[in-house]
Amino acid sequence: MRSRLFRAVVLSLALAVIAPLAGVHPAAAQDTCGTAPPARLSTGQSARVTVSDGTGNNLRAAASAAETSTVLGVMADGEIVSVIAGPQCADDFWWWQVRRWDGQTGWTAEGVTDDYWLEPWPAVGAALATGPRPALENALIAYVSGAQTSDIFLPYTMEAASGTVAPLGDVEAGDGALAWSPDGTRVALSDGTDVYVASADGQSLTNLTNLPGTSDFSPVWSPDGMRIAFVSERTGDPEIFSMTAGGQAPLNLTNDAANDIDPAWSPDGTRIAFASDRDGNMEIYTMNAADGTLLQRETTTDADETSPAWSPDGTQIATIATNDGFSDLVVIEDGEPRALTTNANVAMFAWAPDGERIAYVAETPVGSQQAALFSVRPDGTDLMQYTVNAGEIAGVSWSPDGRWLAFADNRQGTFDVFAIQASGAGFVNLTNSPSFDDVWPHWQPVAAPVTPPGVTGHPADQDLLLIYDVSVPVFTLQNVSGGDVNLAPLSFSGAGVTVPANVWTEYTSSPLESFKSQGCLMIWGFGVDEQPAPPECGDARQGWITSDSAVFWTAGSFTVSYDGAEVATCDTAAGRCDVNLP
Repeated sequence: MRSRLFRAVVLSLALAVIAPLAGVHPAAAQDTCGTAPPARLSTGQSARVTVSDGTGNNLRAAASAAETSTVLGVMADGEIVSVIAGPQCADDFWWWQVRRWDGQTGWTAEGVTDDYWLEPWPAVGAALATGPRPALENALIAYVSGAQTSDIFLPYTMEAASGTVAPLGDVEAGDGALAWSPDGTRVALSDGTDVYVASADGQSLTNLTNLPGTSDFSPVWSPDGMRIAFVSERTGDPEIFSMTAGGQAPLNLTNDAANDIDPAWSPDGTRIAFASDRDGNMEIYTMNAADGTLLQRETTTDADETSPAWSPDGTQIATIATNDGFSDLVVIEDGEPRALTTNANVAMFAWAPDGERIAYVAETPVGSQQAALFSVRPDGTDLMQYTVNAGEIAGVSWSPDGRWLAFADNRQGTFDVFAIQASGAGFVNLTNSPSFDDVWPHWQPVAAPVTPPGVTGHPADQDLLLIYDVSVPVFTLQNVSGGDVNLAPLSFSGAGVTVPANVWTEYTSSPLESFKSQGCLMIWGFGVDEQPAPPECGDARQGWITSDSAVFWTAGSFTVSYDGAEVATCDTAAGRCDVNLP
């Protein structure tokens, strides 16, 4: 069992405080640090919160175990971090300054005695931290699937949260070129001969090109959803065309004798990046999306650059550059290429929705015919390797909220679609179909919210979502307002007991007076084991406390008050309750 001093703040409301202990000093001054195990990490490498009992690791503002050392958050089991400084010895612990996948920085302890809470990463053969399915209601993943005994691969959609599957139509889509419309209601795809559009529910399928004797493929949507760009060989060589979303008014945009492929629409809809060998080898170009007027040659190297993809803000283009037997991930910004990998074999990549990271698949080690999933910042920093078990990977895609990655690999003998949290914590098999190969997942860009039965939704005018589980019991509060809120005047009452919000004062990274959006606070009865954050919170849990006097209501109802005025009455049977603050 892990020590609870750092991995969980466990105390009753009347529990005595922990006195500040020794000061901080660098590891260079000594080889040992009290009862801490020998330091195994080093600055500049990756580390992972060890997979153990699910408690996670506290991230602190300073290298100190003193009660006055602010807890910034909790890093879940399996979370991967970049080590940026340390170690420092304080209070009989080695401390490392780390940066999380989302950029949050703080200090965390490496372990106690012979119990390590952080480990060097990646570690070959290590088990990934398993977790629940993504709690993104109504968020779909499009993918293709085929029986191992057949070469036919058909398109499907799957609800990420429930696993419910719907076919998109009887059209082969073995190349996995599935493209969601910007509004998330349709999927464009190709069987290698024609371009089709299917409704997300699989109720309709329309052939948009239907031109015998030619090949139309690689469809991509314009950002406004009005047109589709695609590659066609109808003129005798690969050209980039665009047409309306209904298949009308096809327009040859490139009209060049070279091979023009891989169209990618800019986020503002005015430009299309593409790959062409018109100057002797494959380079990246941009053209006017309306009429195909060539705008700029983006690359001028000896490498073959393909698969361009714009950053979400339209300021950068990522591409795969192949040269001398290697394929590296390169980002072009202001005409200057920046290699994110060196002498690698990158097969595919995807920008995060906020543009802060790029996920990619690369052969690891090079020449092994085995792949691993990575992500990295566009400036090349904070590299994270998610998978370590040898295998092949077919496809990678970010969830619309940027907190999950979907990918397909064959670690269990057949290809399944998996999801892993962007932090590295939480890994789950989404398809788990032993007789089928499920590949090329593409996450729906827009997830329409749905309301579970018996639970009220939280529209934009709601500020707090209360989440409770009477069987534990555990009580969670999440800020869903979209901005900071003042929680200090908040209180909860029921069965003759009132719990003020200030029970959390010492154990949250956000001040109660301006609690952060999407942050979560948790409370449960004294003596109850550490509780994981509910799916709505992901790894955004800001602070928590256990208490023997802060009673959680397991039956009936309780009221929520703000500045002494009742603002909501919540039924414990529902498990969820929305609160609108005045």
